[in-house]
Amino acid sequence: PPCLLSFDDGFVSNHTVAAEVLNARNIKALFFIPPGLVEMSGDQQRKALAENVFQGRILPAQLGPELRLMTWDEINELSRAGHAIGCHGQTHQRLSTLSSDMLEEEIGLADSLLTDRLGQGCPWYAFAFGDIGSISDAALGKIASLFNLCRSGVRGANRPGISPFALRADHLPLDAPFAYQKLIVEGGLDPRYGNQRHRLDEYAASIGE
Repeated sequence: PPCLLSFDDGFVSNHTVAAEVLNARNIKALFFIPPGLVEMSGDQQRKALAENVFQGRILPAQLGPELRLMTWDEINELSRAGHAIGCHGQTHQRLSTLSSDMLEEEIGLADSLLTDRLGQGCPWYAFAFGDIGSISDAALGKIASLFNLCRSGVRGANRPGISPFALRADHLPLDAPFAYQKLIVEGGLDPRYGNQRHRLDEYAASIGE
């Protein structure tokens, strides 16, 4: 079946993968960027990454240069190469924990900053962490007011009739045994996520109510 490759968080390794693997094979992918974090540099960015992305599992001092985010020049280079750039929230916050004012900052400001830096609108959004506990009906409604498509991290195939704001995604660990990767690609883990897909569809159905 056709598939769309996407990469989250905007680490510089994304740029390396595009340059050394994807471009040589004329494969286009979708890269989700947290623009507020890209604006930061040095110690400020490492502190924000440790807190917001790694959730305290790694200390700022443990983040080496290979774990920096792409620069705007590198992100625009991806765009010029034909890859799509999506929004991953202003600073990679768990949207289900935010008030309405904070949602405006995390989603609305991210949209404005990304559009300004890229010089064009951005139709795609992927909410941070991707699980059903990280999204709410209010947050998805805010996303839908500014973006055309929202990718979750909830496992499952995308079939006709699914809301463009309840898109599923499968995470494929490249260091896993091939048999396990094959199981994922063939939907072997999908039954475990039925309740999450149902809730995501309910959130999407409530948009505009």
